[in-house]
Amino acid sequence: MFSKTSGFRNLQEQIFDKEGIKVRPVCTAEEIEVITGLVENGFGISVLPYMDIIRHHNIVAIPVQTSIWKSKFYIARRKYGIRSDQEEAFFQYWRKNRL
Repeated sequence: MFSKTSGFRNLQEQIFDKEGIKVRPVCTAEEIEVITGLVENGFGISVLPYMDIIRHHNIVAIPVQTSIWKSKFYIARRKYGIRSDQEEAFFQYWRKNRL
């Protein structure tokens, strides 16, 4: 997740709250580049606004529909490698219920 001082954090919390999802971030960062780097290196997944920087990382951006924001958001996850059970469960939840 974005850190509490980032403008995107409030946005992430609103999306999760609207969906009734309780999130306990294990890592936070200010910059989207840091978060995409963490995802790329196996530190889970994140919900992010789309930026071209995502194309330059070894991650997959999966569109997510939300009714509270007009912008497009994506779930970012690593393209290759071992994924945790929690990461896979969260991804499958969004794929099944929110895409």
